[in-house]
Amino acid sequence: MSKGSPRETFRLSRQEDLAIRLLARRANKPVGEYIRLAMKEHLREVSDTQTLGGRHLEALTNLTKQYITSAQLSLQASKVPMKESKEPGLPGSPKRDDLEALVWKAIQEAVSYSKTEAAAKDAEARLLALRVANGLMRTELALLKHQDDAFVGALLEELGADANGLARKTQKGS
Repeated sequence: MSKGSPRETFRLSRQEDLAIRLLARRANKPVGEYIRLAMKEHLREVSDTQTLGGRHLEALTNLTKQYITSAQLSLQASKVPMKESKEPGLPGSPKRDDLEALVWKAIQEAVSYSKTEAAAKDAEARLLALRVANGLMRTELALLKHQDDAFVGALLEELGADANGLARKTQKGS
């Protein structure tokens, strides 16, 4: 065995050693170079997931604030006419479609954040992100069901409080 071979340095099993040699051969690289490239890629992914936590929280906060503003404007407007389709009760407005798109983007950000390394280390931020996602869904459902404006307003206030807590958390550098 030569100096610096993966089996000697990392003490790999025979199967692991064969797998690395096969992967290196497929990539047309020497084993040592292949391992260095794989380690660099792994370290890049780890550092990205740790720094992405803050970006996901900022995006979630911005989407939530944008949703609250749009929902409040929607409440101030007259009642939205129903769709001309076989689906009774679903509002048919481009504004409502925009609100729904914002909700889905925000939920994706909350889920993406909850999978990061930063979320694993900060349970409070993870809880706030998921509370914001829950508040967004509850508020959107209330709007779709044409709930009382006071009820929707209370949901928006609760959502705003959670979003402000999340914004403070991102400013502290979660």
